[in-house]
Amino acid sequence: MGRNIDGVELHLVSAVGETDDQLFVWLPEHKILCCGDNFYACWPNIYALRGGQYRDASAWIDSLDLILSYDVEILLPGHFAPVIGKNKIQEMLGTYRDAIAYVLDATLAGMNQGLTADELAATIKLPEQYAKLPYLGEFYGTVAWTVRAIFSGYIGWFDGNPTNLNRKTPKKMAQELLQLIRDENQLIRRIQQLLQENEPQLAAELCDVLLFSEANGKKAKQLKAECLLALARKETSANGRHYYLACAKDLMLEG
Repeated sequence: MGRNIDGVELHLVSAVGETDDQLFVWLPEHKILCCGDNFYACWPNIYALRGGQYRDASAWIDSLDLILSYDVEILLPGHFAPVIGKNKIQEMLGTYRDAIAYVLDATLAGMNQGLTADELAATIKLPEQYAKLPYLGEFYGTVAWTVRAIFSGYIGWFDGNPTNLNRKTPKKMAQELLQLIRDENQLIRRIQQLLQENEPQLAAELCDVLLFSEANGKKAKQLKAECLLALARKETSANGRHYYLACAKDLMLEG
């Protein structure tokens, strides 16, 4: 869609990406393209922690291909310094596009092999040629969250394991596990040991057994807060880090 505003010709072009109504603005006379949030200087937020509809990675790739087809000399991202020079723009956007395509293809290939979202998120990593680039750092979205979003977006919540068709509630399962363990203090000691061994993720998951079973709630909240603080120290994504810290603060206030 073309417009002429105060003598400036500009085109508004639909480019699905971070949102379905995303667009970019092309100023042909100046060879300037304002790409909005289809490119920013870190790994894209293909899944938002706050929730939201699926952000289609394949459509995002198509939009980047469309931007790359323009004769752009100056690129104006929504959250990044301008990129100046056709060759630099082609290199950066092309690499950004290829990195997203790599994760999409790897996820779909793993899904076709019957792997679960957990298995794929744990194993799919960016190759060094992409991971070393500053504008592909996992400071906003992350590769693991992208993998999970793609998995869910393509096949939904069911992972193919029939056990998961009608799972018991977390509370029921936690109570069953704690009954088998028989000693909540033993579980607490194991959580503390895992924290000392720098395994906060596994420790946090064991804390949930205590929390869901409503056993020793004050101690469980204290330990989970410690786990979340440890996870925050490891997290590269600002979104993920702040979520860990906010939840840890809530637990400490409750405990």
